Amino acid sequence: MVHQKDRQQSSSAPIVHVDRLNNKLKVELPIAKDSHRYNNGETGSCYLAAFCVLIDLHRKGIEATLCHGVVTCTGTDNLGDRICHAWIEVETQVEIDGLPASLTMVIDAANPDNPVSIMPFEYYYMGGMINPDTVRRYTKEQMLFASLLLDHVGPFERPMEPTIDIDMDDCPLLPEGFDWSINEDQASN
Repeated sequence: MVHQKDRQQSSSAPIVHVDRLNNKLKVELPIAKDSHRYNNGETGSCYLAAFCVLIDLHRKGIEATLCHGVVTCTGTDNLGDRICHAWIEVETQVEIDGLPASLTMVIDAANPDNPVSIMPFEYYYMGGMINPDTVRRYTKEQMLFASLLLDHVGPFERPMEPTIDIDMDDCPLLPEGFDWSINEDQASN
């Protein structure tokens, strides 16, 4: 049996269900299921969709992480293409048969033709052939800071995967090795 650990969390915490009979896992998050809420269907709108999902989750008291990385496309139009992409990760603590476990879920609202995708981190990374070591992760504060500084919602930095050659001339980026530990004195200058 699976139980949400620490039932005193906010009522908007992720809800985890395990159906052992059918070997299925379901996680419910308080976000819009219709990806049109987050996505306008244009190329690159994954960055806007992920930005909006993170804001929605934050407003509901759920900590989440914005991720920018390189994925392998699985759609019929671009099957096998490697592209820069954005998604959200949410970690929740659960108990499975009395044992504590950490579960990381991925939220991808980038496809305007499908509902918002929510799946375990491992499946998402395996399906998209994502190297976790090359994913750039941002807190909500870092996301907001970079968005204000660069005047866009992503990408904020060059992909860490060297095989990707993309033209980012029209997209201002943070300098290589950007120091996120800006203190109050630096921020006020």
